[in-house]
Amino acid sequence: MGFVLFLLASVFISLFPKDNLVIPANVSGSLQATFGGTMEFKFDPPATGDIMIKPFLQALFMWMSFGALMVSVILFEVKRILKSVEVDNPFEKGNSKNLTVIAIALMAGSILVPIFEGGIGNVIIETLKISNMHISYSLDGNLLFTGILILILAGVFKYGNYLQEEVDSTL
Repeated sequence: MGFVLFLLASVFISLFPKDNLVIPANVSGSLQATFGGTMEFKFDPPATGDIMIKPFLQALFMWMSFGALMVSVILFEVKRILKSVEVDNPFEKGNSKNLTVIAIALMAGSILVPIFEGGIGNVIIETLKISNMHISYSLDGNLLFTGILILILAGVFKYGNYLQEEVDSTL
Protein backbone atom coordinates (compact mmCIF):
# COMPACT_ATOMS: atom_id res chain seq x y z
CA MET A 1 0.00 0.00 0.00
CA GLY A 2 2.79 2.43 0.93
CA PHE A 3 4.62 1.59 -2.28
CA VAL A 4 1.63 2.57 -4.40
CA LEU A 5 1.02 5.72 -2.36
CA PHE A 6 4.62 6.96 -2.67
CA LEU A 7 4.80 6.01 -6.34
CA LEU A 8 1.61 7.95 -7.05
CA ALA A 9 3.01 10.91 -5.12
CA SER A 10 6.16 10.78 -7.25
CA VAL A 11 4.13 10.73 -10.45
CA PHE A 12 1.91 13.54 -9.15
CA ILE A 13 4.97 15.67 -8.31
CA SER A 14 6.43 15.10 -11.78
CA LEU A 15 3.17 16.33 -13.37
CA PHE A 16 2.90 19.31 -11.01
CA PRO A 17 3.89 22.68 -12.53
CA LYS A 18 7.41 23.85 -11.64
CA ASP A 19 6.26 27.29 -10.53
CA ASN A 20 4.29 25.88 -7.61
CA LEU A 21 7.23 23.93 -6.16
CA VAL A 22 9.57 26.82 -5.50
CA ILE A 23 10.84 28.24 -2.22
CA PRO A 24 11.77 31.91 -2.37
CA ALA A 25 15.41 32.48 -1.47
CA ASN A 26 15.93 36.03 -0.30
CA VAL A 27 19.04 35.47 1.77
CA SER A 28 22.56 36.72 1.62
CA GLY A 29 25.90 35.47 2.87
CA SER A 30 27.20 31.97 2.97
CA LEU A 31 27.48 29.02 5.27
CA GLN A 32 30.70 27.11 5.71
CA ALA A 33 30.94 24.04 7.87
CA THR A 34 33.56 21.47 8.73
CA PHE A 35 32.72 18.07 10.16
CA GLY A 36 35.56 16.30 11.91
CA GLY A 37 38.13 17.84 9.60
CA THR A 38 37.13 15.45 6.81
CA MET A 39 34.12 17.12 5.26
CA GLU A 40 33.95 20.75 4.33
CA PHE A 41 31.31 22.45 2.27
CA LYS A 42 30.30 25.94 1.30
CA PHE A 43 26.71 26.91 0.72
CA ASP A 44 26.15 30.04 -1.37
CA PRO A 45 22.42 30.52 -1.77
CA PRO A 46 21.24 32.83 -4.50
CA ALA A 47 20.84 36.35 -3.12
CA THR A 48 17.52 36.63 -4.86
CA GLY A 49 15.69 34.01 -6.73
CA ASP A 50 14.09 30.74 -5.99
CA ILE A 51 15.10 27.27 -4.89
CA MET A 52 13.31 24.61 -6.94
CA ILE A 53 12.28 21.72 -4.66
CA LYS A 54 10.58 19.61 -7.34
CA PRO A 55 13.66 17.42 -8.10
CA PHE A 56 14.19 16.82 -4.38
CA LEU A 57 10.57 15.76 -3.85
CA GLN A 58 10.70 13.45 -6.89
CA ALA A 59 13.89 11.77 -5.64
CA LEU A 60 12.53 11.51 -2.10
CA PHE A 61 9.25 9.90 -3.17
CA MET A 62 11.03 7.45 -5.49
CA TRP A 63 13.34 6.44 -2.62
CA MET A 64 10.37 6.04 -0.30
CA SER A 65 8.56 3.98 -2.98
CA PHE A 66 11.48 1.60 -3.24
CA GLY A 67 11.78 1.34 0.55
CA ALA A 68 8.07 0.65 0.92
CA LEU A 69 8.23 -1.98 -1.83
CA MET A 70 11.16 -3.71 -0.16
CA VAL A 71 9.47 -3.69 3.25
CA SER A 72 6.19 -4.93 1.72
CA VAL A 73 7.90 -7.88 0.03
CA ILE A 74 9.71 -8.83 3.23
CA LEU A 75 6.58 -8.54 5.39
CA PHE A 76 4.52 -10.57 2.89
CA GLU A 77 7.09 -13.38 2.98
CA VAL A 78 7.36 -13.26 6.79
CA LYS A 79 3.56 -13.51 6.98
CA ARG A 80 3.64 -16.66 4.83
CA ILE A 81 6.34 -18.18 7.03
CA LEU A 82 4.42 -17.38 10.21
CA LYS A 83 1.28 -19.00 8.81
CA SER A 84 3.13 -22.27 8.33
CA VAL A 85 4.64 -22.02 11.81
CA GLU A 86 1.18 -21.41 13.23
CA VAL A 87 -0.02 -24.78 11.88
CA ASP A 88 3.07 -26.52 13.31
CA ASN A 89 4.82 -27.00 9.98
CA PRO A 90 7.92 -24.75 10.15
CA PHE A 91 9.89 -26.87 7.68
CA GLU A 92 7.30 -26.58 4.94
CA LYS A 93 8.84 -26.64 1.47
CA GLY A 94 7.77 -23.08 0.70
CA ASN A 95 9.52 -21.57 3.72
CA SER A 96 12.98 -21.94 2.20
CA LYS A 97 11.70 -20.17 -0.92
CA ASN A 98 10.16 -17.42 1.22
CA LEU A 99 13.46 -16.93 3.04
CA THR A 100 15.29 -16.86 -0.31
CA VAL A 101 12.99 -14.07 -1.53
CA ILE A 102 13.67 -12.11 1.67
CA ALA A 103 17.43 -12.62 1.21
CA ILE A 104 17.30 -11.46 -2.41
CA ALA A 105 15.27 -8.38 -1.43
CA LEU A 106 17.84 -7.48 1.22
CA MET A 107 20.82 -8.05 -1.06
CA ALA A 108 19.20 -5.98 -3.82
CA GLY A 109 18.52 -3.31 -1.23
CA SER A 110 22.19 -3.30 -0.27
CA ILE A 111 22.93 -2.07 -3.79
CA LEU A 112 19.86 0.07 -4.54
CA VAL A 113 19.34 1.87 -1.21
CA PRO A 114 22.72 3.68 -1.40
CA ILE A 115 22.02 4.60 -5.04
CA PHE A 116 18.69 6.20 -4.10
CA GLU A 117 20.24 7.93 -1.08
CA GLY A 118 23.09 9.22 -3.23
CA GLY A 119 20.59 10.49 -5.77
CA ILE A 120 18.80 12.46 -3.08
CA GLY A 121 22.15 13.81 -1.87
CA ASN A 122 23.12 14.88 -5.39
CA VAL A 123 19.79 16.65 -5.84
CA ILE A 124 20.28 18.51 -2.56
CA ILE A 125 23.84 19.50 -3.52
CA GLU A 126 22.72 20.77 -6.92
CA THR A 127 19.60 22.49 -5.61
CA LEU A 128 21.39 24.34 -2.81
CA LYS A 129 24.54 24.91 -4.89
CA ILE A 130 26.84 23.40 -2.28
CA SER A 131 30.42 23.48 -3.49
CA ASN A 132 33.30 21.20 -2.50
CA MET A 133 31.01 18.27 -1.76
CA HIS A 134 30.39 15.08 -3.65
CA ILE A 135 28.54 11.84 -3.08
CA SER A 136 30.26 8.48 -3.07
CA TYR A 137 28.42 5.20 -3.37
CA SER A 138 29.15 1.98 -1.56
CA LEU A 139 27.23 -1.15 -0.76
CA ASP A 140 25.22 -1.23 2.44
CA GLY A 141 27.19 -3.90 4.24
CA ASN A 142 24.54 -4.47 6.92
CA LEU A 143 21.82 -5.30 4.39
CA LEU A 144 24.20 -7.46 2.35
CA PHE A 145 25.39 -9.40 5.40
CA THR A 146 21.83 -9.86 6.67
CA GLY A 147 20.74 -11.09 3.23
CA ILE A 148 23.59 -13.61 3.13
CA LEU A 149 22.72 -14.89 6.61
CA ILE A 150 19.06 -15.30 5.64
CA LEU A 151 20.13 -17.11 2.46
CA ILE A 152 22.12 -19.54 4.64
CA LEU A 153 19.05 -19.91 6.88
CA ALA A 154 17.00 -20.72 3.76
CA GLY A 155 19.42 -23.58 3.07
CA VAL A 156 18.97 -24.83 6.63
CA PHE A 157 15.19 -24.75 6.20
CA LYS A 158 15.48 -26.61 2.89
CA TYR A 159 17.52 -29.33 4.58
CA GLY A 160 15.04 -29.36 7.50
CA ASN A 161 12.25 -29.92 4.98
CA TYR A 162 14.19 -32.82 3.45
CA LEU A 163 14.68 -34.40 6.89
CA GLN A 164 11.03 -33.85 7.78
CA GLU A 165 9.90 -35.56 4.56
CA GLU A 166 12.24 -38.50 5.28
CA VAL A 167 10.90 -38.92 8.80
CA ASP A 168 7.30 -38.64 7.60
CA SER A 169 7.86 -41.22 4.84
CA THR A 170 9.41 -43.78 7.22
CA LEU A 171 6.55 -43.53 9.69
